[in-house]
Amino acid sequence: LKAGVDVNARDDGGWTPLLNALERRRYALASLLLQRRADPRVMCLEWNTLHVLAAHCDRELSKDCEVVVKHLLEAKVDPSAPDG
Repeated sequence: LKAGVDVNARDDGGWTPLLNALERRRYALASLLLQRRADPRVMCLEWNTLHVLAAHCDRELSKDCEVVVKHLLEAKVDPSAPDG
């Protein structure tokens, strides 16, 4: 990130670093990406950020996961938005 990598770059499946961090339960990284202006409303071909978070978040929300949920809701990510 310090080298200026595009935090919204997409892979061949349309996934961004933020979506990948959420899928892998790397909530501290997801928070960092959001602080570095990762687009919280990004959607890939299959999911939006809240859907990825809901699908992969532990049953008992960790504090880091709660922080990410707060960031996404403050960014007006629509939990009822259809998947990509």
